[in-house]
Amino acid sequence: MILVTGGTGFLGSTLIKMLIEQGQAVLATKRSTSTIPDFLKSSSLIEWIDADVTDYFSLADIFEPITQVYHCAAKVLLP
Repeated sequence: MILVTGGTGFLGSTLIKMLIEQGQAVLATKRSTSTIPDFLKSSSLIEWIDADVTDYFSLADIFEPITQVYHCAAKVLLP
């Protein structure tokens, strides 16, 4: 299974769309406060998980079935 971090962001959501169009199953991380883009809400190929990518121990278990990772999460600081 493929893991995409930052699945609700511009880059992550675009990548997920491309992967599911190819029939790939995806596990996608998001913040608990994030909104899933409408074009990704109805796909049965996506499993969403709330995660903090800066907390290693909270992520350890989700890597068990993962064979490929796309790290698209980022911390955006506004001036």
